[in-house]
Amino acid sequence: MKKLMLWSYDHPVHVIVLLLGATLFFACYIPAIPSEEMTLMRWSKDDPVKALYDDTLETFGSCKITVVFVKNSRLFTPEVLARLNEFQNVLEKIPGVYRVDSLFSIPNLKGEEGVLYVNPFVNEVPDTLEEAQAIKADALRNSLVLDNLVSRDGSAIAFNLFMDEDIGQNEERFSIQVDEAISTISPYMEKVFQLGEPYTKRVLFEGQMRDQRRLVPLAFVLYTLLSLVIWRSFSLAGMTMLTSGLSILWTLGFMGLAGFPITRFTSIMPALLIAVGSTEDVHLFSEYLAGIRKTGTRPDAIRHMIEKSGLALFLTALTTFLGFLAISLNKYLIVQQFGIVCAFGLFVNPLITFLTAPAWLRYFGPRHAGTCGTGSVNTVFSNIAGTITRLIRAYKWRIFGSLVGGILLVGVFSFNINADGDLIGSFEESSPIRRFSRQLHEELAGVQTFVIHIRSRTADSFIQPEHLASIAGIQASLEQSGWCDATASIVNYLELINRAMHDGDDAYARIPESPDLIAQYLVILPPSAIASFITNDAREVAIVIRHNVSSSHALKELVAQTGDMIGQHLTPRFDFRITGESILTVAAGDTLFIRQLFSLSVMLIAVFLLMSLLFGNVKAGALSLIPNVLPTVLMFGVMGLFGIFLHLGTVMVAVVTIGIAVDDTIHFMVRYHAEMLRLQDRNQAMEACIRHEIRPVVATSLGLALGFGVLMLSSLKPLVHFGFLSAFVMLVAMVTDLLITPILLSSVKVMTNKRLGKSFSIF
Repeated sequence: MKKLMLWSYDHPVHVIVLLLGATLFFACYIPAIPSEEMTLMRWSKDDPVKALYDDTLETFGSCKITVVFVKNSRLFTPEVLARLNEFQNVLEKIPGVYRVDSLFSIPNLKGEEGVLYVNPFVNEVPDTLEEAQAIKADALRNSLVLDNLVSRDGSAIAFNLFMDEDIGQNEERFSIQVDEAISTISPYMEKVFQLGEPYTKRVLFEGQMRDQRRLVPLAFVLYTLLSLVIWRSFSLAGMTMLTSGLSILWTLGFMGLAGFPITRFTSIMPALLIAVGSTEDVHLFSEYLAGIRKTGTRPDAIRHMIEKSGLALFLTALTTFLGFLAISLNKYLIVQQFGIVCAFGLFVNPLITFLTAPAWLRYFGPRHAGTCGTGSVNTVFSNIAGTITRLIRAYKWRIFGSLVGGILLVGVFSFNINADGDLIGSFEESSPIRRFSRQLHEELAGVQTFVIHIRSRTADSFIQPEHLASIAGIQASLEQSGWCDATASIVNYLELINRAMHDGDDAYARIPESPDLIAQYLVILPPSAIASFITNDAREVAIVIRHNVSSSHALKELVAQTGDMIGQHLTPRFDFRITGESILTVAAGDTLFIRQLFSLSVMLIAVFLLMSLLFGNVKAGALSLIPNVLPTVLMFGVMGLFGIFLHLGTVMVAVVTIGIAVDDTIHFMVRYHAEMLRLQDRNQAMEACIRHEIRPVVATSLGLALGFGVLMLSSLKPLVHFGFLSAFVMLVAMVTDLLITPILLSSVKVMTNKRLGKSFSIF
């Protein structure tokens, strides 16, 4: 790195040409960034949870739905039904929709003089109000559509759009097309909206993009103000803007080149690179100012900066890169992409910094140290350094014991952490999407679904009345649970057809008593209507559950209760599984904490081995971890204490923050090594280290805390949690670096290898 920075200083024109060429190359690929967010999670082929889901999917088809809610107090009038009939036709033509369930497609089973009619409720648009009201009366008597496709007061109906399973690659476009269809009828209705996973993801992403457009400039402004307060120099802000800007542009080009879309996580990248990328600039600038004070000239100051910063900056860049790369080990595709994209950005950022800083400072670096933080600011930092030194001298082990003991005490609450994948819960209670969800739940049925797939060992099991009665019992128990909005199974169809074949007598709205009659009814019923509920050999059945529980943590508990309840209704001869999109989310949530710990372990092991090898001392490797593990332990404890779930907004915080926070520790250790070689006294070396590192450590920590902290102004809870926890860890890491690290360095004999500097002179 030293040679690279020296080359940059000596050849500024070459640096400009090189950076410009690379920038143009990456800029060409920015338009190629996909606009669609990819599937949430990659499942292995042999994953048992996904295998069960795929089996049910193959047997009964997808239950992934988007619901279009329509409200009109004059709903059942010829004029309104005519418009809705046209709307049905428009919805059926949207790519990705393979079925639309509504009053315009679901059969209205009616019998007249021994003849069964299976036409939809609205087979033809009625000519008179009386005919429209008759349709309403039929709908309100039908157990399949009541509270599912029509509200009890008859003022709201739903169009349930069943989506292709592979729609994940085109969810945003699908949601937009549904909105375009809605725009054709919304002027004539009191309220129309869509709700489903594609719409939720789209609104979440759009909200995050709005936040990023507002918060990224704010983060840069705050960082610039902080630089002016601490360093009193526009030179550092200009250098940071240049290096961060180029890093962001190159990374966007890499995303286009790799085919990675802008997701609700990769959109964080610009703010992240501004915050994290500034740390190298701060430490370089600090050494440059030290060189100015020592030599008085720009060329000598730059050479001093290069000589003193090479090894530490290489190590910090490497550990930060590894920290984000470890995130890519996660099962979630969007988290993997976030890790890869940010790892690339934090690979090119130090490279750009090493190329740019010497050339930049050659022309724009301060000529006098007096313009950069002497006077009152310098006095403040000197006083802080002196206070820390005196406290460590007088109360070394009390400070250590109090900090470590307090952190471990709070860390015990980390056992209370639960994983949760709640997309709708990402929004504020007052947000439109939360209001839509509540209204759909209150007037019809929630958009969340799962399936109970029941299988018998023998064919024709589910034409036996007693077995169908067990299915009915399961449905009744679920509907009485208080959280289940609606259920549907072949039992509903059999009850309806049995009533229809008895002239609509409600007394016959029950399961037929004869297996032969049940078999006949199954032959009569439209195959397209019942294929989602029973197989041709009547060996397998499905119960489709509609609910409004978006929290995967809460749903996990309810699914466990449902499993116990099902076992009370079924005999051992039947097997059952509970599956569906929401169940996959529950299973994915269960892996979040394990994957987090795995990524964190990889990161810690990498840092330990790297530091141990570089300093030729296992103690150095262990010492480098302690000040950075403690903030993470405290973070997990705070999450457990305040009930912050482990979700896609918080899952990467620990790995990210350790990868970043370890930077200051490395600078401390490298500086301490240099001071030990010079002074040969641990206490004196520790004090000299604190005096030299106090300003860059505080500057980088506050800068990072501000950069992450602005995310707390987001309207989305995952970003708020990510910003709060990251800023919190940065501030705690600053305290541990300024207190725990010096205590350990002054108490443990490490890093006295005189060959270290020679061994790594290449850096």
